[in-house]
Amino acid sequence: RVDPVSSSDLAVPAHGQGDIRTIDIQPGGLVTREGKATPKVVNGQLEADPERDLLKIVFIERTSGRGEKFVGFIRGWGQKKGAVATTLCWDAGAIVAVGANDHDIAAAINRIIEIQGGAVLSVGGAFLAEIPLNIGGFMSQLKMPEIARRLEAFQKAVASLGSTLTFTHLTLNVLSTAAIPFIRITEKGYYRFRENDLVNLRHE
Repeated sequence: RVDPVSSSDLAVPAHGQGDIRTIDIQPGGLVTREGKATPKVVNGQLEADPERDLLKIVFIERTSGRGEKFVGFIRGWGQKKGAVATTLCWDAGAIVAVGANDHDIAAAINRIIEIQGGAVLSVGGAFLAEIPLNIGGFMSQLKMPEIARRLEAFQKAVASLGSTLTFTHLTLNVLSTAAIPFIRITEKGYYRFRENDLVNLRHE
């Protein structure tokens, strides 16, 4: 079970200026590379900056009951507003969300919790697309044609918000898959494929 979150739960204190690590999505949407960026600071917090294609990414572990989470940053997504979230993470019992602001990210995560798993696109308090996966967060009770229709609608809705990814939901699914190079997200931080280690948001 995962408890609902608020936007304040997703805040990242600035702790002074400096570069942070990012997940940089490569062409094709599956492979990622470790990047470096200087995020925007607002009221002492590191914020997403969609005009620079710098979004927040959140990982919440959902199977142990501890609800451990990590908040990082991602580039190459392209979305200018709103947030997406999913429980369809191939190698992790998790909720993974990407978004342009904390309010929409929290709304997407909370809707996922409410429908007991799935994929959601949230913009300004409205849910533009939704795929329920209420059987363990991985399977749906909907018929296949309806799932296909909703996946297509999900992709079109995310594209309308600026994403240039060919298969947005697939990319979202594998951001926690440690077997795909080169940097992924976990509840403990970023996992680096080549180095086989976990690293924090900030360079130390």
